[in-house]
Amino acid sequence: MRFYFSLQTDTLELKGVKPDEPGLALEASFPTFLIGYDLSVLRKVCPLKKFSNGTSTRLAMQCFDALEAMHNKDLLHRDVKPSNFAMGAISPNNRVVYILDFGLVRCFKTKSGKIRPARKKVAFRDVEFLVGQLPWQDEPEKVLNLSMKITSKGDLFRNVSPQLLNIYNSLLATTYHETPTYAAYRRSMNEILTSLPYGGKFSDPFDFEEKGQFYERAFKDFYVMQNRKKAATMLETLELKQDDGVNPFF
Repeated sequence: MRFYFSLQTDTLELKGVKPDEPGLALEASFPTFLIGYDLSVLRKVCPLKKFSNGTSTRLAMQCFDALEAMHNKDLLHRDVKPSNFAMGAISPNNRVVYILDFGLVRCFKTKSGKIRPARKKVAFRDVEFLVGQLPWQDEPEKVLNLSMKITSKGDLFRNVSPQLLNIYNSLLATTYHETPTYAAYRRSMNEILTSLPYGGKFSDPFDFEEKGQFYERAFKDFYVMQNRKKAATMLETLELKQDDGVNPFF
């Protein structure tokens, strides 16, 4: 897992900490073409707009590792959502999840070491991966707040692994000044993987990879269409530069 500080037009600015901490990238800049599709885009291409259990759990574990590493540095991302996690685009990092956009990050401790006030709600990102859409999504703000309050855990977790409900309950029971039991959550996610007939091995292809569960049904045509769009955009850019008398190759 690597951390990218902010997304710009052509580079990703990176913020490193120490050379002996492999989870934190140290380069000054990183070309955006080395970052692939974000998890929100990939999820929406899937049939029913949700990942399989195996892909969802393995992606969630990588996201989880990144957030744990941030928390160990007293940092809160504060904008955790699928669109702020993206796959690498080029081997050998094309199976690595990258966390993006640190624009809202803050230290949850003051300079004096005092912990800042806690937020009241926990995010539901892995549940969104699995069920496709949260009950309060795409609703006006007032209805959104009401729906979040009245949606029961039974409705939200009806079609997902019971281990996720256990993690959710554990997080609710954890006070803000306590350290979450990261190791226990990781064991729960590993339990999900070992119970799956397919997709439970880390070497198994993700849904969106060749030989993945949804590749032939959805992603093969999606990638062809996206590559055509990229080629058309590149051709249009070259033609505009030529019209302006600019050599497009320099």
